[in-house]
Amino acid sequence: MREFVGDAEPVEDRVHLKTPQIAQPDEALSLNIRVESPMTEDDHVRHIHVFASRESESRVVSFTLSPMIGRAEIATRIRLSVSQDLFALVIMNDGRRFIGRRSVKVSRSAYGDAIGHD
Repeated sequence: MREFVGDAEPVEDRVHLKTPQIAQPDEALSLNIRVESPMTEDDHVRHIHVFASRESESRVVSFTLSPMIGRAEIATRIRLSVSQDLFALVIMNDGRRFIGRRSVKVSRSAYGDAIGHD
C-alpha cells in the first residue's frame, strides 16, 4: 500500500466499506465501497484501491473514477482465503488520501468439515 500512499498518512474518513462480517473460504463475498465526495470537476475521487491484509497479492482490485460517474460508489465481489482486514484506499483528484477498513472472518462450514473438504 506504501506504493500508493508514499510518505503521506491517509485519513480514516469519508470511506465506507460494507461486506458480510463472516464468509466461507470459497464464497464470492460482496463488497460495497462508498466515498463521501461531491464528484465535481474540482473535488472527486480519482482512484479506489482495495487491499486484503493477509492475501499473497495484497492489492485485490483497483478502480479509476471520473466526475462523470456522479457518485463515488463501487460494488464488486471478491474471494478471501483467511480471516483478515480489508482496506479501501481512496486517492482524490487533488492528491488527498482517505482510507476505510473492515474486518472479515473466514470460517469453514460444519458441512464442509464433515465431508472432508479443506
